[in-house]
Parts: sequence; C-alpha cells; structure tokens
Amino acid sequence: MTVEPAADRVVLRSTRGNVGRLVEILSRYTDRVVIDDTGLTGEYDFTLEWVQNPTVDGGSPTLFTALREQIGLRLNPVRRAMPIIVVDSIDRPSEN
Repeated sequence: MTVEPAADRVVLRSTRGNVGRLVEILSRYTDRVVIDDTGLTGEYDFTLEWVQNPTVDGGSPTLFTALREQIGLRLNPVRRAMPIIVVDSIDRPSEN
C-alpha cells in the first residue's frame, strides 16, 4: 500500500493489500486505535481518497465517509480494555 499525502488530501492505493495493513495506516490518521474485526483475510486492490481537513475542501469526503462510500468499510467506536505500558521512571545507563 502506498500513501500519497498532498496538502490536506490523502490518497491510499493498495495492490494486493490486506486489512491488517490498512488498519495500521488508518491508526495513523485517526485519534484512536483501529482494530480489525472484519474477519477478512484476502488481498485487495483499492484506492481510498479523503481530506484531512474538511473545512478546506467541503466537497471531498472525510476518512470515515470515504471508507464507507469507496470501499464499504465502517469505523465504529467501541470501548475495550487495551494493554498499555507505563514508564514510571527512567535512569541514565551506567558507564562501563
């Protein structure tokens, strides 16, 4: 998959891409963790195009609208327990 960001518009082109890789990319463009619950395991060719700032280009779709209209997927907010790593403190390594 290749991502082509240009100003506020983003174009994602996939040739034989999988949903796992799509989820990784979508996580970068949303303010939440994206989890694959589709059950889809195949490889897919598609182009997904959206704008990051819809106020600049009111006629182009947001990421959420583009997913639904262009490739038939939907992002639904769900509350789940997620593993996290907490760093309590950090020290400089000792010199050897």
